[in-house]
Amino acid sequence: MNESAGNKQSRVFIKDLDGCTWQLFSLSQNKKDGSIYLGSLEFTAFEWLTFRVEKNKLKPFKIVQNSSGHLSVHASGQTRITSSEYDDKLIINGHHLLKKVEKDISLRHLFTMFPRKPDKAPNSEAGARKSDVTANTSKKIRPFVILAYALPRVGFKVKFQASFCIDDLETEDIPGILGVITFPLIHHDIFMVIYRTKFMDEWPKKHIVQYTDGIIVPMFFGESDRKIRVEFKIPEFSLQNNELGIKIQCARDEI
Repeated sequence: MNESAGNKQSRVFIKDLDGCTWQLFSLSQNKKDGSIYLGSLEFTAFEWLTFRVEKNKLKPFKIVQNSSGHLSVHASGQTRITSSEYDDKLIINGHHLLKKVEKDISLRHLFTMFPRKPDKAPNSEAGARKSDVTANTSKKIRPFVILAYALPRVGFKVKFQASFCIDDLETEDIPGILGVITFPLIHHDIFMVIYRTKFMDEWPKKHIVQYTDGIIVPMFFGESDRKIRVEFKIPEFSLQNNELGIKIQCARDEI
């Protein structure tokens, strides 16, 4: 992985066993106000997972993106899908990224993504820019989930833990956390966790993305009926000797 200090924009790639490097997306940060933007060469292949209340029950549905654009996580904490048609969608107010006057740089969850099978070659090859970031794998790429956080750039050493329910783990492969990636933007470090669970055997047709208020974290789990289960978690944080601990309890409570 290549790193440089204070990247205005970083492209994120994944490299498979055949040596092919595919571009997943890019992340950029506004130097002036600290807003972070998620962009992609195939933004029209994104589906945004959300919920509505019907008869006092949550009903999931997807917003399909039909035009180019980006995901905006504003410094104020407001997050929205912004398209080239300027019709903002799925606006959620949440935890701030940056309060410049108060010099308050905050930690927050950015998004959870279940990408479709990587097959998008970049306009310029990975590594052509010093800010490019590449995730390498020693195994064949299988369906996976990306959990992305923005952390204040103060040199935290991050210790991430997730406890999975045994029913969500496989027995013939290494389950759970597959790896982590960290790289710097201007005001924040981006910390990403890559994981997979049992029954994640098929790639979705489109990139499935969900975001909330920056505090509550959506977690995706595979189901035997070829569906994806979504659970919402509130992580536990700890800070000791500049080591930031992030712990997410994924195991379901026993009755």
